[in-house]
Amino acid sequence: MRRIKGPGRPILPQEGRSALLASLRAVDHVVVFDELTPARVLQTIRPHLVVKGDDYNLDSLPEIRILEDWGGQVVIIQRLPGYSTTDLINAIKK
Repeated sequence: MRRIKGPGRPILPQEGRSALLASLRAVDHVVVFDELTPARVLQTIRPHLVVKGDDYNLDSLPEIRILEDWGGQVVIIQRLPGYSTTDLINAIKK
């Protein structure tokens, strides 16, 4: 995350983020990986569904082609207003 979003990120350590996501009833597994893309992890676990927030778009996700190999898909969901870490950081800085 730090390589993508810059220094000072993430705010919540990966253990906390993973625990939060894993506690959701709709989440089967949470995988933490060190690469810039999840390509290797996806090829290993071969999920049927990968969910991304609407700050991504289907045209910019290389993992779509990987998932197609076994019929998996990426679903883009709308983020909830007011739950942006970037917005929270900016509000704190003011």
